[in-house]
Amino acid sequence: MSTYNHSRIKSNAKIFYKNNSGHCIILTLIVVGISVVAGGASSVIPFAGIAAAYFFLPVLTMGFLGWFRRRIYEPVEPTAPLFGVFQENYWGKLGTILLVALKTFLWTLLFIIPGYIKQYEYSMVQYLKEEYPNMPCDRCFQVSKILTDGHKWDLFYLDLSFIGWHLLAALTGGILSVVYVGPYYNSAKAFAYEELKAEAVANGKLSGTELGMGYDSSMQYSNSQYDSNAQYGSNAQYSNNVQYNDNAQYNSTSYDNTQGSTGMEGNTFYRPKE
Repeated sequence: MSTYNHSRIKSNAKIFYKNNSGHCIILTLIVVGISVVAGGASSVIPFAGIAAAYFFLPVLTMGFLGWFRRRIYEPVEPTAPLFGVFQENYWGKLGTILLVALKTFLWTLLFIIPGYIKQYEYSMVQYLKEEYPNMPCDRCFQVSKILTDGHKWDLFYLDLSFIGWHLLAALTGGILSVVYVGPYYNSAKAFAYEELKAEAVANGKLSGTELGMGYDSSMQYSNSQYDSNAQYGSNAQYSNNVQYNDNAQYNSTSYDNTQGSTGMEGNTFYRPKE
């Protein structure tokens, strides 16, 4: 049974941006600024540019994407996951990112279309590696394949729905992308990832125990459980009803950080306001 809902994802992404716009813009400006500086450095010191492009920016981007996922559940500051991503299993994360790029490139050599298909099959690998730093690389690819099975078109359609926004952002010289389109898009992708995980667990495609709050440094999962009800710890739930918390509702129709109103099928999402 599919619980993936395109309209709900887009609606929740809008609500997420509305209540986190300041942090979204600050985070995006930081990443853009670092990328510009790295690009400028490459023209002066070529080796520095190469090092940044292959050893720094890819992992920084993983932390950037991870912030949107984490912010759904907790009031994490912009720089926490952005630079914290370098602190645990850095080489594993970097190797996973480069392997995604390599595999996608090789598949693209087969008449382009297979490359696009594989791009969506691998699209959840970075989210998985960021959330579960010690998950083996090959397992990240396996889980991403499971999550995207039957949903590659949905993910393509999600990207397609942003084309108009991206074109409009281009007309503003990228300004609109920084202040609205980029954060809106990245939050939508984070919600899509969470919906795909919940569906896979609810349908028995993945073990709820495996997708706990995360792996610790000894490859053991934490005390929190993500069981067949897709429960994240004792205070929050993410089931096939997409319920995050009983303190607030963050859904397709309304959001409040103290008392939410009933939305689509009673689905609730929690995220404290700034």
